[in-house]
Amino acid sequence: MFKWLLIGLGIAGFLGTPLAILFTPVLGPWAVQWFTYDRHFKRIQITAIADRNQCAEGAGPILVEITNGSSRTVAESSFYLDAMRPGHSFDVSNGGQWSGYIVPPGATLKICAPAVLIGDAAAADPRALLWRAGLSWVRFAD
Repeated sequence: MFKWLLIGLGIAGFLGTPLAILFTPVLGPWAVQWFTYDRHFKRIQITAIADRNQCAEGAGPILVEITNGSSRTVAESSFYLDAMRPGHSFDVSNGGQWSGYIVPPGATLKICAPAVLIGDAAAADPRALLWRAGLSWVRFAD
């Protein structure tokens, strides 16, 4: 029995070493990217709603909340805002935003963003639209 275990380990080592050498250049960078960035990025939540109660007049009617659920501090981020009329899927906003605010782990940042609407929607009330936010990228503090 012990003899077969040694033979099995020898075969696994014989086959495993070339496979490890072959896949390390391919999987290594992906593993580093996942470990240092992707797993933290997935834990950051962002929402947007038109709320004049939370945002002062002139500050922008769109309340954007960025919640950092990762264990790393967010140093800056880029996010986008989409606005749609109820029952439609066409985006009527021109809303790329950037935030230089630092968001520590477990904290929530609240930003009042302007409602930049395009076309015939420019005269629409932002509270009548459906707002959606998404993160384009974040930069983590080292």
